[in-house]
Amino acid sequence: MSKRPKEEYEGAKLREKIKDYFEMVEPKNKDFIKVITDKCGGCRICYEQCPGGCFEMENDKAVFKYPNFCFECGACFNICPSDAISWDYPEGGTGLVMRWS
Repeated sequence: MSKRPKEEYEGAKLREKIKDYFEMVEPKNKDFIKVITDKCGGCRICYEQCPGGCFEMENDKAVFKYPNFCFECGACFNICPSDAISWDYPEGGTGLVMRWS
């Protein structure tokens, strides 16, 4: 069995795969997740593990760029080895909402 490259499930490629299955509700407060760039070591873990593909890497630092794809799971906050992610609960009913059609 051939193994799919993990890059197929990161960032823009992941967002493209999931966009038809969810309704994206734009959060009013887009700062519920912040990357503290001074602490970010560029390890890419948040970028690689975010189930919504919310992060991009710019200048070897993570950037929380797509809040409307956020599953609000807190994984990025919990897996960051540098404590470079500040996470707070967004307003309810925002982010990704599963389509039940």
